[in-house]
Amino acid sequence: MNDAPAALSPTAAALCDRYLAARDRAAEAALLEMESRLPPADYLTALACLADARPEARAALEGRRAAERLAGMALQPFRLTEDAADHSHYAAPGPSRGRTHLTVFAGAASRPGTWTPVFLQALDARRVEVLILRDRTGRHFRAGCPGLADGLPELVAAVGARVRAGGYARHVAMGVSRGGGAALGFGRLAGCERAIAFGALPRSDPLRLLAGQPMPPAFDPLCECLSHLAAPLCAVFAEGNAPDAAHAAMLTALYGGTRLKVPDLSDHGVVHHVSAIGRLPELMRAVLDDPLPPGPGARPREVTFGVPEPRGWRQWLARQVSGTR
Repeated sequence: MNDAPAALSPTAAALCDRYLAARDRAAEAALLEMESRLPPADYLTALACLADARPEARAALEGRRAAERLAGMALQPFRLTEDAADHSHYAAPGPSRGRTHLTVFAGAASRPGTWTPVFLQALDARRVEVLILRDRTGRHFRAGCPGLADGLPELVAAVGARVRAGGYARHVAMGVSRGGGAALGFGRLAGCERAIAFGALPRSDPLRLLAGQPMPPAFDPLCECLSHLAAPLCAVFAEGNAPDAAHAAMLTALYGGTRLKVPDLSDHGVVHHVSAIGRLPELMRAVLDDPLPPGPGARPREVTFGVPEPRGWRQWLARQVSGTR
């Protein structure tokens, strides 16, 4: 396994104790929680401690797929600086000033599209700090984030206060699956530089009504009346996933921005599958740093991940042919 600091964070230590006190499914649940909440070095250190305590489980622990993805890498120096059941903050040592604050709205598995240590490893810890939000109620964050804020406007205020106090250079919102729409609404209200949605899923209020489930607040920041607040959008989808492709087209038609198509993939879980082929750092650089068209009123464009855009007159001609500008 990789060299890693010997000290465990309090969260990692508590999850190790939980694993050692458990058996079977409860032990697996503790490992899954580690893969949802720990940064790379902390995660590998926790596995090493467990392997020392349970030699008979060493092969299974070291063979975890998240651990295999990190094997042999120079680990990004993220530390877990704040942790609760529904939100976690990750940062490298040093001042926040000048860094990017990435606010991530997790999907149904309470992860940023793949195992959290693997996701963080795809980022540059010197430039980016990450706040991962989890909505275990399944309400697409419309009631905020439990333990942090009780509604979306309150969540915007709470996170915005952190961003201002930290002196960050950029604020970017990102959402995965059912967190995608939340990232768009949050990005609009919070004045984010951009909003990134991976396989964004539409909200299903009619299904909630039919199922007799509690309804979240009716306020919708994606309303046309707030279009002047729109943050530039990047909607990422798998080329072979028709529902995600259609939803990305709808979002960019309404709000402008870029559709980023991932070729040769049909799975909804874009982040996880791009990570599996070792290209997640490249994808994250593209969505965080590539120029985006402005919001509503600008004609949306579609680009293919891994295929460079043509330059000069070739770029102009390609866009005329494709109907984009």
